[in-house]
Amino acid sequence: MEKVLLLDINYLAISILPIKRAINLLVKGKAEIVGDQEVNIKTGSGFFRMSTIIKLVYNIPYRAYLGKTKFSRKNVIIRDNFECKYCGEKLLLSQGTIDHVVPVSKGGLSNYSNCVACCKECNKTKGNKSLDEVGFTLKSGPRTPTIISLYKYCVKDAPMEWQDYLIGI
Repeated sequence: MEKVLLLDINYLAISILPIKRAINLLVKGKAEIVGDQEVNIKTGSGFFRMSTIIKLVYNIPYRAYLGKTKFSRKNVIIRDNFECKYCGEKLLLSQGTIDHVVPVSKGGLSNYSNCVACCKECNKTKGNKSLDEVGFTLKSGPRTPTIISLYKYCVKDAPMEWQDYLIGI
């Protein structure tokens, strides 16, 4: 099924929608077509052509679509670009682990602000110790990913038309 890139009123990518949801936004007047690239959509009455990029016509506060991503091992590994935040080793989604920067035994929480992608060897070495105790440093600090930043890694072969809107995410 084809997907449509949804932009906010400021042309920032905020989501990737199924065609049906995009058409619904267009019909209700909540969005407008932006892109030139069109796809053919088969409907009960024939074919419908529409763009693969639409933009909302009203403003949504940035906080409305920030931080609404489900916390999971998979999302942490995707957020951290499939690499260990301690040694930089490339990780496979099936083999990567997550590490609590502040161990749970010392009051650390299981959330995006305290967890990073980690290879099994670094995770075993660190255990329930602090970074200082094992001499580890983070390549970059943990943060809450946006929905679109996770989609960027999940969407295979995103249309070229989307590339200008996905840069910097």
